[in-house]
Amino acid sequence: MHILPSTSLSEGCYYGMFYGCTNLSEIPILPATEILADSYSSMFRNCINLKSVTNDDMAVATSVQGYGYAQMFKNCKSLETAPA
Repeated sequence: MHILPSTSLSEGCYYGMFYGCTNLSEIPILPATEILADSYSSMFRNCINLKSVTNDDMAVATSVQGYGYAQMFKNCKSLETAPA
């Protein structure tokens, strides 16, 4: 298990970080609760082998601005579960 360290994200900080990582099957823990515009946008886009993302993988955001989660899991064709 890997944990990304930031709990307060700057604008676009993880944008597209794992975009197209076809061998990625699980995500790191995302503890951020303050999410600015595009912080997680397209982060796992086209990760076609990503199977499950649970509520335990992501903290509950207390502040989301702009498109903080835009297209985060777009085209993740194997994704069976996603956080609430």
